[in-house]
Amino acid sequence: MATFYRTNNRRQGFLLPPNMLDWLGEDDIVHFIIETVETLDLSAFERNPEKDTRGRPGLDPRTMVALLLYAYCQGERSSRKIETLCVRDVAYRVVSAQLFPDHTSIARFRKNHETALGDLFPKVLMMCADAGLVKLGRVALDGSKIKADAALDQNRTLSALREKVATWMSEAEKADREEDQMPEEDGNRLPPGLARKEERRGRIRKCLDDLEAKAKEIERGKEEKKQERAHREETEGPLRGRKPKDAPPDPESLKANITDPESRIMSSRKEKYVQATNAQIVVTEEQIIVGAEITQEANDMNQMIPMLEATKDALAQAGIEEAPREVLADTGYWNEESLALDRP
Repeated sequence: MATFYRTNNRRQGFLLPPNMLDWLGEDDIVHFIIETVETLDLSAFERNPEKDTRGRPGLDPRTMVALLLYAYCQGERSSRKIETLCVRDVAYRVVSAQLFPDHTSIARFRKNHETALGDLFPKVLMMCADAGLVKLGRVALDGSKIKADAALDQNRTLSALREKVATWMSEAEKADREEDQMPEEDGNRLPPGLARKEERRGRIRKCLDDLEAKAKEIERGKEEKKQERAHREETEGPLRGRKPKDAPPDPESLKANITDPESRIMSSRKEKYVQATNAQIVVTEEQIIVGAEITQEANDMNQMIPMLEATKDALAQAGIEEAPREVLADTGYWNEESLALDRP
């Protein structure tokens, strides 16, 4: 039996360099992210009233920002997985300075500073440009469905939501009558679970408002098409050919999700349908993100022009005058308007 093997000793003492930054190669992206964050103005992250001297000190905002930037660069979104990686992955241990933040702290930091994190995008883009990483001769555009934390069976039609709101009105009237017969002190008490009920009602109300607005938009589009056809017949005479079918979606068939009103029902390759949002991204050949948006559109057909406009705005905010000369996109973005586009 062969015995020429390197032996292992899992109880071997700590052999990594004493400086954590030496654990990774000089060309590792972790170094760039850490150095970038150190130069940014993060005062917006320190305005949150978390600087209480009671209890354990909070985590350094610079560490948390660097951790989230690195995780998102690696395509990792889950706070629980980021927590695990901060223990098991060398790069995550370096970027988090071995503070081992738990998933609750990570999720709370992201939620509390959502706007400030979004405002960092043009600043980071500017620094990438200064470092010579943004070359805009050719960019690529693509989209990806991001699943919402909501079930498909929580979608409701416009008529169902109207019926639900009508039920509230009836319940409210009944509750008022009952409270009028109760002692004053009991009438002022909040019923158990009221906060959660009100939160759910707020989401349903938003769904109803969104669907009502969409229904009005459909009706306006339908009327505009009729007026356009009438104008053409008046100026050009009777139009030849088959009359186009004027069949926009029935407003009553529109649906919204009462758990996550921002998400929509979308088709998926792996699953027939998913409750999701459509994330759009524009990157350079060096994989630097120069444009990113979230849309409720189920497909990419009408996203090329908005994404190029978003890229143009992001570059302008970063002080980059160069514009893309070529755009790579798959056939899902094909339409005549996009192909006729003669601007960056």
